[in-house]
Amino acid sequence: MMEEQALTNIQQLTQVIRERRTTRSYIDRPVTTETVMELLKAASEKIPSDWEDPNARFILVSSQQAKEKVVSKMMEALQEQTLYRLMPKKLNQSFASKILSIPTYLVVVQKTGQDAIKNDRDYAAISAMLHSYSLLAWERGIGLVWNTEAFMQKQVFMNALELEDNERIVCTLFMGYNDRVPKTGKRTAAEKKVTFI
Repeated sequence: MMEEQALTNIQQLTQVIRERRTTRSYIDRPVTTETVMELLKAASEKIPSDWEDPNARFILVSSQQAKEKVVSKMMEALQEQTLYRLMPKKLNQSFASKILSIPTYLVVVQKTGQDAIKNDRDYAAISAMLHSYSLLAWERGIGLVWNTEAFMQKQVFMNALELEDNERIVCTLFMGYNDRVPKTGKRTAAEKKVTFI
């Protein structure tokens, strides 16, 4: 009986992993603070036990006022990049409106130290936790974009989030309840990425 339950659990997890997609179209429904906290708690319990607790913190952006502040600084940071500077103002405004329409942002911050190996291990642990977070969110109908664009490392953006000198942004998760789920994209087969020795 326990073996059957374990097999069912594995099959359900396999299905969630295969079905999860990056989504960019959300219904107008906020992801509550309680839901985000519950998912973070569950995901942090999935960090491998032989790893130390990574030096991470999270900035939840969900109110309209907070989103407007963050998007304003995001657009300011993007203007430092040639591509966005050359874009017509109308296109920039459209881009900002699209970001503002996303219900919730979760900025993931890593505290770094002098030990480069520990920094790398922390980054890996944070990434593993975020992968679990994305799967747990997907089970609840919450899709997300794991964004790592260069604007996040611009000082104007980091200042807006009041980051300390020894902190860096790992990513921003843009998330909401799915409206449309895209079809599977084409992927390189795993066999083509494996070297056998």
